[in-house]
Amino acid sequence: MNARRSVEMASRAGSRWAATALCAPLLIWSGCAVEKPQLRLRDVAVAGLDFQELRVVFDFDVTNPNPFQLSLWGMEYGLSAAGVRFAGGALTQPVAALRAKETITVRAPVSIQYRKLLPIVRRLGARKPIDYELSGTATFSFLGTRIPVPLKHLGKIPALRAPSWHFRDVRLAEGSAGVVELVFDVDNPNAFALPLASLRGTVRCGREVLVEVDRGMLTTVPPGRTARLVLPVRVSAAAAARALAQALTRRESVRFEGELKLGTPLSLRKMLLAGQSPDE
Repeated sequence: MNARRSVEMASRAGSRWAATALCAPLLIWSGCAVEKPQLRLRDVAVAGLDFQELRVVFDFDVTNPNPFQLSLWGMEYGLSAAGVRFAGGALTQPVAALRAKETITVRAPVSIQYRKLLPIVRRLGARKPIDYELSGTATFSFLGTRIPVPLKHLGKIPALRAPSWHFRDVRLAEGSAGVVELVFDVDNPNAFALPLASLRGTVRCGREVLVEVDRGMLTTVPPGRTARLVLPVRVSAAAAARALAQALTRRESVRFEGELKLGTPLSLRKMLLAGQSPDE
């Protein structure tokens, strides 16, 4: 059984190229050809997403069929759909060394920006998954000779559209002294549920901080829906409470400065895996 190792991009594999076995020069001298390594997509994982992009990782099984060591020197790849390239990436050089008859796993990350995918979504339709092609070249090295191996994989990706959120209001909670409610709207135009992981920031009126918020594990926005997020926050300082009451009474401009972080949608990974096609 082939040994298997996992290789992280731009990681510890950089310096593992060593001298090949003593029989390698004899193979070259006798005219034996070097068999091209094999690459096969094994998995697609969601590394994360936010309001600008989706980050995915393609896991490739890379096999060295030769009786001597090879080096995976570099790898470049791109995603395209409807004749338009919308994402891509590359692995830094060198990537890893493969012993004789060894199979390793190489992780290739890709960041997909919603704005670059939007023209394709508009052209093909916002409801249907998009057929994409992952193509590129993996370059191997043996005794200083570069061996390019083409990479091609077909799959499907949901018609991604950028989610959005905005601060809507801050109001005094009814029947609760010293408690205010922060109101946000979160829009999810995608076909998968969108988990809201955390919200951190401050509510300000002019230069004055009225309320600070730090919450986690909020809620999940259903597919294709806009969710109203209402967070009760206790105002501990009397001065801050009075300033907030005055701001609300006078209807002065109140703003929220902070960050809403998204969780990883489990259903999105299932969609990516369901859309995979056998490699050619």
